[in-house]
Amino acid sequence: MNDIGANGFDLLKDIITVFNYYKFSTKIMASSIRSPEDVIKSLRLGIDAITIPPDIINMMFKHPLTNIGTEIFAQSIQLSKKVKDLMKTSKEMPIVRENFTLYETLITMTEKKVGIGIIINSENILVGIITDGDIRRTIINSKDSINKKVTDIMNKNPITIDSETYISEALEIMENNRITTLIIVNESNTPLGFLGIHDIFEPFKQKIV
Repeated sequence: MNDIGANGFDLLKDIITVFNYYKFSTKIMASSIRSPEDVIKSLRLGIDAITIPPDIINMMFKHPLTNIGTEIFAQSIQLSKKVKDLMKTSKEMPIVRENFTLYETLITMTEKKVGIGIIINSENILVGIITDGDIRRTIINSKDSINKKVTDIMNKNPITIDSETYISEALEIMENNRITTLIIVNESNTPLGFLGIHDIFEPFKQKIV
């Protein structure tokens, strides 16, 4: 009816009114549903059954405000977690010995597919951190520096946190210090893992539409 310019819902209303008046036991079904609004209108009229295409059913579960609310809720849950819940550990850690050259450090960082190197001494104590940017800038200034020791250019005072820190606190530390990665250490200053800002927001890569 709608396709030929008439109002299919007026027809449904008339059918329901007549059938109810005469107390017919016949069930009334709406078909050719084209939108979630058609479903709502049909139900408001008192329809007994509706045939709904799968794509319309999927649309009924989506709403921009619902998506935004769900996103905010999910982010709140993520921020209430602790660092230990999201940090990368063990084999994922780009561990660099303090006697490594920049070349060896680059190999380690490349193998781990990260942009930092966590530098430790012979007792596995954290002594520094280096980024791919640090190495790149050093090599640009001097091509021969690829064989320099990593300790020559590392940051000797990396910012660290413990694994019980809340994600919300970790984000604040990143923002205040304008960094994107934090090293997680124990009470002996031994690296336990690392946390990048992308690890926190990975679940929220899809944009809200």
